[in-house]
Amino acid sequence: MKARDSVFAVFDEKLEILGMAHLAYQPIAKNNSVTAEFGVSVSEEGRGFGVGSALFERAFIHGRNTKVDILYVHCLSSNAAMMHIARKAGMTVEFAYGEADAYLRLPPGDKSTLMAEAIQEQAAEIDYTIKDSVNKAKRISASFWKMPALAA
Repeated sequence: MKARDSVFAVFDEKLEILGMAHLAYQPIAKNNSVTAEFGVSVSEEGRGFGVGSALFERAFIHGRNTKVDILYVHCLSSNAAMMHIARKAGMTVEFAYGEADAYLRLPPGDKSTLMAEAIQEQAAEIDYTIKDSVNKAKRISASFWKMPALAA
């Protein structure tokens, strides 16, 4: 992973990863266009709840705000979940030899995308902090109830 790349994740209530996405920035082209490749993986437990789509949306906004011109996806053409995300996003999909490439030209970021990303980042940090605090409280509570009784 390069320093400029971005990784996004969705955690369950136990802080186990349900899904993770990677936005990999490609070298700047001769015409100065910036391309980034989107990759995503969602655990079996996280499938069917929109985790992949939410991660795509997060990467889409971040890509706009970091001056990505073209968002790119490469996968097997049999990857129905990724094909669903790509088509839902309006990506142009090309098939060849059992593989699929999808492209989407991104509009430049603006004040609304900068604000949306800031809100998403804050919401993610709050969500993670709450889940972490609840887990710590459960561990403390469990250890408290296992303490030996004090002699009177």
